[in-house]
Amino acid sequence: MLKFSFFTILFTFLFNCGQSQTTFPIQWESKFENDADYWHYTTDNVKYVIGTTKKEVSVLNGESGKPLWKKSFLELAGVKEAKDQQIIEETNTLLFISNQKGPEEIFCVDLETGNKIWSNNQFKNINLGNLIFIPSANCYAVIHKNGITFIDYLTGKEKGSIGGIPGVIGKTAYISSLNQLVIFAYQVNSLKALGSGLQNNLISIDLNTFKVKWNSIIKGVAEIKKFAGKSFSPINWATVGIEKGIGSSNILVDLLVRGDKVIVMMNGLKAFDLSSGNLIWAVDFDLSLDRGLVGSAQMYNAVAEPLFSKNHFYLASFERGRDKSIKKYDIETGKLIWETPINNRKIIIPNLSIINGTLIAQIGGYVNLQGEENNNYFSKWKWEGPFGLKAFDIETGKLTWETEKFDDRITNTLVNNNNLFVADENNLYAININNGEKKFSYALNSAKVGKSQYLFNDLDNVVLLGEDGLASFNNNGNLKYKISAKNTSMNSSDKYGENYYYLSTDDEMIAIELSSGKELGRYTYKKGYGYGIKNSGKSFMLYKDEKVSRFFVK
Repeated sequence: MLKFSFFTILFTFLFNCGQSQTTFPIQWESKFENDADYWHYTTDNVKYVIGTTKKEVSVLNGESGKPLWKKSFLELAGVKEAKDQQIIEETNTLLFISNQKGPEEIFCVDLETGNKIWSNNQFKNINLGNLIFIPSANCYAVIHKNGITFIDYLTGKEKGSIGGIPGVIGKTAYISSLNQLVIFAYQVNSLKALGSGLQNNLISIDLNTFKVKWNSIIKGVAEIKKFAGKSFSPINWATVGIEKGIGSSNILVDLLVRGDKVIVMMNGLKAFDLSSGNLIWAVDFDLSLDRGLVGSAQMYNAVAEPLFSKNHFYLASFERGRDKSIKKYDIETGKLIWETPINNRKIIIPNLSIINGTLIAQIGGYVNLQGEENNNYFSKWKWEGPFGLKAFDIETGKLTWETEKFDDRITNTLVNNNNLFVADENNLYAININNGEKKFSYALNSAKVGKSQYLFNDLDNVVLLGEDGLASFNNNGNLKYKISAKNTSMNSSDKYGENYYYLSTDDEMIAIELSSGKELGRYTYKKGYGYGIKNSGKSFMLYKDEKVSRFFVK
């Protein structure tokens, strides 16, 4: 399936410790022509750098830092303030909403010139965070309180609208070959769910006609994570990728398109025919585990997401209380092919993978426990064991091998040149996929990067993120390089492009060239400063009020 473009959300990080300092070479320093207290935004290609307030916009040239234009919303659209603003990178535009003239009005402005392209006041209850750009249909799909509206991105005119959809449209999937949009609107409030008869709607829309092709009803209430349930706003969505559409990670709902089927994960797994919307099969499945007295706490990241192959799918099943098993199903019929029980009532199975015809189950992992204690809600992360790997024959379900118990944790697994790599607290292992025997191991105390957290591939090398640094190994387990950095963050460290890794700690961000381990620069956090990593990691942006700087990363 070809991708369609989502609007790009800017993640600006603000920190509260240390002194502001960067060793990156400066490309330019500049200032917005306003106070820039609403948006500090740089497009991914660094063509535009945008600073906004609720009253005005300033845009800089990303290459030189020189001002392109500055206008007030009064100059742009005849309104004093814009209450909701969104930069749409795919169309090089700024969209904003104002209700100063009465009804809500949406405006579209060209980022290059600052000229208004169009405006429209025919839409109600629009949130620009719930907007999808679909290039092949030349339109925006705007999710709002009453349904979904399609807007021509060049003129702002309505191309079609689907109303009367109960619940929240939280998941979407676009099928480019059919020019078809599938949306899933579900209930996140128990009282409203009861009022609607526990009705959730899976709807297919033909984007050639902007008409409903089919509408299937799914009964139930979406599960919201316990901690998030106290403050969750159903319009607070985050982008999670093309095939899964948009939706909050705090809601245990998912939507996938696999061949000629639409698969919905909500209180189980259901498959619908893509052409008709008819239910094909349904199986029991649950992503969360009860913990504590009468389910006073829930454990997340403890159950593997369904694993799909061309003709089958595999589940880690916890449906029978304390009994666990691995199950294989036929994807056409939903028929159970085999089930293999797993002993030990305390185990969790957070990941399944198929490697060279073998089904690998990860036992134990890093989990999120959420619940209520002493009238207070809590959310905490911890390593939950026991830890190890189990391998199963994908044809019969027979257990073919299992590792000895790992030390105190287990990372994700990955394959590099037919070796299966995994790490526990103190060692990196290469495992023979055929029999589970260790080909070699490396003691992490020699690398001095702390306890293991995460593994990822860099061409023919395996890179390990430890609690106190980063280490790269070749396929034979020989250490290529190591980088020391205390208290690294697994959540905010990441790879950019093909050869850049940004290592985040409590105090600073360090840019690294993955092929050599060379440090390219570092930034020490300070309260009130924000940063952005752009251009596949080649540019580092730093913001402070109206001040903005661009740095080389090379």
